[in-house]
Amino acid sequence: MKKIISLSYLILLLLNSHADNLDNRDSLLCPNPPDDSVHKKVFFYDISYKGDGIGNICGGLQTGGTYMGYAQIGIGFNLWHGAQIFVKGGNTHGGTFSETFVGDHQVCDNIEAGNHTFLQELWLSQEIYFQQVELIWRIKAGMQDFNERFSVCDPAGLFFNSSFGVPSALASDISLPIFPIMGWALNTELDIHDHMTIRLGAFDSPYGFEENPYNVHWRFNKDKGCFLAAEYEYRFKPKDANDYRGRYVAGVTYHTGEQEWRVHFNACHTIWQNVSRQLQLFVTGAISRKHLDNNHIHIGGGALLTGVFSQKGKDAIGLAATTAIMANLPNETVLELTYQYQIIENISLQPDIQYIINPCGTDMSLKSALVMGIRVEIGIE
Repeated sequence: MKKIISLSYLILLLLNSHADNLDNRDSLLCPNPPDDSVHKKVFFYDISYKGDGIGNICGGLQTGGTYMGYAQIGIGFNLWHGAQIFVKGGNTHGGTFSETFVGDHQVCDNIEAGNHTFLQELWLSQEIYFQQVELIWRIKAGMQDFNERFSVCDPAGLFFNSSFGVPSALASDISLPIFPIMGWALNTELDIHDHMTIRLGAFDSPYGFEENPYNVHWRFNKDKGCFLAAEYEYRFKPKDANDYRGRYVAGVTYHTGEQEWRVHFNACHTIWQNVSRQLQLFVTGAISRKHLDNNHIHIGGGALLTGVFSQKGKDAIGLAATTAIMANLPNETVLELTYQYQIIENISLQPDIQYIINPCGTDMSLKSALVMGIRVEIGIE
């Protein structure tokens, strides 16, 4: 793995010779950007804070609540055309809600991580646009989050429950480089025309906070092996539409330490929209071999309506369900209702309620839990 990362940095430097072909690059989010303003800036930054007050009303391990916070500060620099370098640090603080109060397997708040300060990202990337054949090639090397580019379902990201970010059957019982501890990786993407993307990645299995408290222990984990990932994405846009109406993703991961495969998928589709409102449906899932994980199947899905009361689309309401299918325990199912309102440009408020049926994150038989929370989110880019 170390040789792969070293080689990747050499490749990125050599790609500078193709800089003249980069005038029509896209961003990481859109195959056809309106302009190139992001890349013209000398530097860019990403500062955000999430604060959650959350409580267990009944069931689970015990009633009660806590506060959890998650702060991020990142800064990046544009180098030659299409090349960027980026570093980000993170801090999590507060209680451990699922562990202390609920005892659920899927973790009902996606910023729960204990009290830690750590290096979160450190990477170098290069992007090249081949205009004649309508191809865009990206390559990125360094410390990265698997879930930044793989297993991403945008409307599911609004919800609190961790399984809507990375399916529980994909992330459980293995050291996948996701929040809060990222790992060293090399990944590449190829956008074909404007509706298909192929992704390939190799990710090192990171050490935990016990062995690597600040995530600056930069040696590769030979004992845990690494992850190889491949993913295919198709985007649907009607001929008379200006934006995409659907996004469908299927992928596989292979863990060299366990020598086992996992399959994941997600899809989202806009079924209705007007000037200020949009209704999307989504589904997520993952499957592993039954003898490999107790949680060998995950399936989730829901609906997200943007522009509920706001004529400018500044609020959204979502209803979703997620189920972790267990081999030796009762299945755990979560129903979640959430509403987010953008108070001003950089600040949003989000109340949330979850009903967790058969919490199975412990060896005890627990009653179903009712969880209520509220999130304040501040973001500056």
